[in-house]
Amino acid sequence: MVAVVDGEERPLRAIGASSAVGFVWGRPGEGARDLARSVLADATGSPVLTERVHREFAWDVIAHLPGDGFRSAWRSDVVAAPVARGVRPYLT
Repeated sequence: MVAVVDGEERPLRAIGASSAVGFVWGRPGEGARDLARSVLADATGSPVLTERVHREFAWDVIAHLPGDGFRSAWRSDVVAAPVARGVRPYLT
């Protein structure tokens, strides 16, 4: 998993790695929460905000990302920006 910052890819730092399987998307669980926590921490730079909203972000966004064929390089700032502003993102 990588983060894209100013067009440059870099490894996404794992925050609170509690999942034995690593980052997971497309379904709920510890792997989705770890990915949500890592994306939010990277995007917002706020440990407090990250801890406050990562479970909801994992359920509302990460668990609904396509499980097959999802590209693991994404702009975490774009994905997490609504949460940083207090907006609950939903995927349709």
